[in-house]
Amino acid sequence: MSLTYSASDFKEFSRSTQQTLVRIGNIIGSVSLSLYKFNLLFAFVGVIINVLHLAILSRKSMNTNSINVLLIGIAISDLFSMSILVYQFVLFFSQPNVSDDCLPPASYYLQLIDFYLLSARESFHLISTWLAVIMASIRYLVMKYALKSNFQNLSKKATGQRFVIILFICSLLMSLYYSVRVKFVELPERWKPAENCKLPKNTSFPDYDIVDREWFLSADWIYEIFVILEGLLKIVPSILLPILACLLIKQIKLAGNVKRKVSSKTEESKLDHTSKLVFIMTIIFSLTEGPLGIVVVLDGLATNHTGLLYIINDIMGILLIFETLNSSTHFFICVGISSQYRKAIREMFGLKKKKPKTVGST
Repeated sequence: MSLTYSASDFKEFSRSTQQTLVRIGNIIGSVSLSLYKFNLLFAFVGVIINVLHLAILSRKSMNTNSINVLLIGIAISDLFSMSILVYQFVLFFSQPNVSDDCLPPASYYLQLIDFYLLSARESFHLISTWLAVIMASIRYLVMKYALKSNFQNLSKKATGQRFVIILFICSLLMSLYYSVRVKFVELPERWKPAENCKLPKNTSFPDYDIVDREWFLSADWIYEIFVILEGLLKIVPSILLPILACLLIKQIKLAGNVKRKVSSKTEESKLDHTSKLVFIMTIIFSLTEGPLGIVVVLDGLATNHTGLLYIINDIMGILLIFETLNSSTHFFICVGISSQYRKAIREMFGLKKKKPKTVGST
C-alpha cells in the first residue's frame, strides 16, 4: 500500500502529467490507508455475522432447496475470506510505526504463509461471486420456465450441493496450480536499514521474492491460458450480474401480473420472497463486482507502468471495503425478506412468535 508518490514513479510521462499523477496518487493512497483502518473493524464484525448466518442456514429447516444451499456456500466463502482479512489487518497494524526503510522484511515462513493466505482469500472471493451468479441464474430459469419440470429440478437441494462442490474443487485446483508455479528465492543482497534508522550497526536480514518457475515461463501457451482464464473469472461476473438483475426484475414483474389475474386479493398480497431475496443480493454483488471488474481491466492495461499499478492497487484497497460490507449484508437481507429465515432464528434461540392481540366485543 503506497503512502506517498513521487515523480520517479511516473518516469515515462511528461513533467506536467507526472505532477498530476503524483497528486492523484497521494489522494487515493491517503483514502485507501484511512479505509484500510476501518476495514479491520468491518472484517471482524463480518466474521461474527457470517458465523451466525452460517449457523442459521445450516439448520435442517433451512437446508431444503438449491438457493439456501448456495447461500450456505456463499456464507462459508465469506467467512473464510473475512477471517483471512482480519489476520492480514492485525499483522499490518501490529508492525512498528517506522518508515519502510527501517522496517525489516518478514521471515521466509511468514511471507510464505501470507502468500498462500492471499491466494486462498482471492479464491474464496471468486467462489462467493460465482455462487451469486449461479444463484441468480437458477432463480431466473425457474421463474421463466415455471411449467417445465426439467427446470424445476434446479430448485432441488442436490442441484445446489453439486454446484457448491464443483466450484470449491475447481477453485482448489486453480489455487494449487497457482501455488506450484511460483517459488520463493532469497535475493542476493540482504536487507539493510537506512542510516537514520535506530538499529544496531551492521544489521541485515535476508529478503525474498516470488518468481515463476522455469517450466511455467518456458511454456508460453500455459502462461497465456492461465492469465486469460484468471482475468475472465474476475471480469465475467461483473458483466453477468447486472444482466441477471435486469432479467430477474423483469420476471418478478411478469409473475406479479400473472398472479394478480389468477389469484384472490389475499394471495395477491403474498410476495415471492425467494425471488426478491435473490434479486437484492444480485444487485449488491453487481455494485461490488462492477468496479472491481473495471479495475482488473485497468490493471491489465497498465502492466508496463509501475506507478499506475501502485495507484490501481490503492484503488483496490478502497474497493475492498465494499467487498467487506457486502459479505456482512446477506444476514440482514435474509432477516428482512425471508420468513423461513426468521422462523429458523426463533427456533435456534428458543423464541416464540408473538400472537397478535385480539380485542373482544363487549
